[in-house]
Amino acid sequence: MRMKTKKIGRNFLSSFLSVAMIMSYMPTNLVLADDPEPVYVCEVNGVGRTSFPSSFDYDNMTVKLLQDVSTTMRKANTVFTKNVTIDLNGYDLTVTNVGEDYPAIYICRAGSNFTITGSGSIIAPDASSVVGMTKSNSTVTIGQDVKLIGDTGIFLDSGAKSATVNFDGEIDADTYGVYVNGQLTDESAAPTMNIGGTIESDAYGIYGAGCAVWNVFGDITAGTTGIEIRAGELNVKDGASIESTAATFSTAPNSDGTSVMGAGIAVSQHTTKKPIAVNIEGGTISGPVALYQNDVQGNGATATELITMEVSGGSFEGTLGDNAVDVTNVTNFISGGSFNEDVPATYLAEGCATTENSGTYEIVVENVAKIGNTLYATLADAFANVTTGQTITVINDCTLASTQNVSGTVTLD
Repeated sequence: MRMKTKKIGRNFLSSFLSVAMIMSYMPTNLVLADDPEPVYVCEVNGVGRTSFPSSFDYDNMTVKLLQDVSTTMRKANTVFTKNVTIDLNGYDLTVTNVGEDYPAIYICRAGSNFTITGSGSIIAPDASSVVGMTKSNSTVTIGQDVKLIGDTGIFLDSGAKSATVNFDGEIDADTYGVYVNGQLTDESAAPTMNIGGTIESDAYGIYGAGCAVWNVFGDITAGTTGIEIRAGELNVKDGASIESTAATFSTAPNSDGTSVMGAGIAVSQHTTKKPIAVNIEGGTISGPVALYQNDVQGNGATATELITMEVSGGSFEGTLGDNAVDVTNVTNFISGGSFNEDVPATYLAEGCATTENSGTYEIVVENVAKIGNTLYATLADAFANVTTGQTITVINDCTLASTQNVSGTVTLD
């Protein structure tokens, strides 16, 4: 059987060749369907990223959130570099699967500067802390609209010598708002902790186990104890609010953790027997016992002699039997402030007394100077009674309104 063939007309062949020539000039990457736009969750130095970086590994790195981000990490978002900023930009960052031994963000570069700014939260439900510091001379700055949510807000490990924390944000913690490890024992390399903002903790607002210098001027509310300091220096500034909402008070020696339950501020020297200096200039302090100090650990007199306290202002309210102040190893340290119970005379600085008004006891200065054991209400009175070879000791702030004539040799201390 003979097959028939169909002739192709000239018009069809011409059209086919024309289309082929046109397609030969078309770009090779032409896609007939629209390319999907990438979904950026953040920017790194202005360049969009589809995932949050797992580490911060080059200097001057700024990560800006573009939406709420949830990231899963086996260990931590590690800061290896010197200058890193996270701008939350109104969004939340949730870090999960970190592991209870690791912080969600880990500062492990000496001399680094790490900043969290913008408004939003960093949430770390299963990490040891939201931010952890382990290297010396590093600085962490938390802006006022930033919230840290987790077991512990900020933790300083034993390597964070001479570190600095500037906190003006908010912490919502299960156990510790801010925690300094007890192995930080070098007084000359104590971290500086500037604590403003707001801390709310189910247990402890601040736990200062190791040597650090604490400057507190923010609001702290804690279910157990507002601040427990076991080494270092605590400075409470005017405007601070420190509250324990506990219903009971108790203590227990502890070589590896906290020891006072139910105090606004607790001073309890650690087994390291390091010096403690407490200076309260103002603020409001409350709890079952507002201000507490004792040798809970049983360190002995030689160690507790390293504890100094000075209260020159502030409002103290004991909510359990009017226990505003309960201090065992320090005397003559209160020169100002108001209290909801009378202050024992042994607590009062020289020349001071209490005056009561509607159940509130305030400190008044009765004497400003002394010669030997003799007290004087004014410095002029002391000069009027001094004899050659004696020393006038100023024991409270005072003003000398006129020139004093002195015969012989007199020392003014």
